[in-house]
Amino acid sequence: MRAAASSTVTSESPIIGPVSHDAGEGLVETASAFVEMDEQGRYLDASAEALAVYGVSLETLRNHRVGDFSGSGLGAVHRALFLWLARRNHDFGGGDGTVVSPDGRQTHIRCTSVRRVGDRFRMTFRTVPGAGVPPHSQNIPAVLDAWREAERDVAAASSDTDRKLAGQVSASLRDIYHYVSRRRY
Repeated sequence: MRAAASSTVTSESPIIGPVSHDAGEGLVETASAFVEMDEQGRYLDASAEALAVYGVSLETLRNHRVGDFSGSGLGAVHRALFLWLARRNHDFGGGDGTVVSPDGRQTHIRCTSVRRVGDRFRMTFRTVPGAGVPPHSQNIPAVLDAWREAERDVAAASSDTDRKLAGQVSASLRDIYHYVSRRRY
């Protein structure tokens, strides 16, 4: 009698060494991965677990910025949200999203926090079994409050650049709010 094959395999990564993948989903198992960015969204540092999820070396990651590992059409959305929230200088809270590595692998992640640490922002996350998902948060009141705040920023913006950024953020938060509202009810 043969034993059932395990769906988890360990491979050797040239970047960080052993990495566990779920053979069916291609997910890297992590406990608490992190990436750090400057206030412009440029990547500065990352844990070995995060590098495995992103599928790049630290040197390569440093040539990218927030949004570069997002799904199709979402890079600009993630950059706008990050820049706007970095200006607001508060913990961005958590939510789910998808990291798309250069080889096309999609990894569903659950972000637990994006907060300022000195002159950097640190995003902590873990992988979640299952397919990639659109970015969202289960905290509907927080998303709604952020959307309203972005709308106020659009109205109060003193330059076209600020108005455009706040408008992109407002539209993104509206979409996130509608996505979460439909899923919840």
